[in-house]
Amino acid sequence: MSQLNLTDEERAMIAAMTAPHQGVGYRVASYASVLVPVTLIACYGILRSDIVAVSVAYGGLLIYMGWQMVSELRYVKLWNSVFRKIVEHESAFEKVSPGQPNKTSPG
Repeated sequence: MSQLNLTDEERAMIAAMTAPHQGVGYRVASYASVLVPVTLIACYGILRSDIVAVSVAYGGLLIYMGWQMVSELRYVKLWNSVFRKIVEHESAFEKVSPGQPNKTSPG
């Protein structure tokens, strides 16, 4: 990986995202811990025609989505940098410029 010239921050992010606790189960549980209660509150509000419960569920969903967006957008530049370095590395290795199909790709 040293050939990619990754920064310490990029290496740390890759290490964190590839840790064993970042698997599918972790992600599903993380999303479910927020979405299940919000869904239950929304269902209760719809069944009872309770506009307050539906509003609380909708507000909770908006807050969660906002939090997720801010969390992801914080790392966009860093991920773009990592992926750009990988593409440049692969392009130099295969002698193919970015955006050009390589010899092993179909078509």
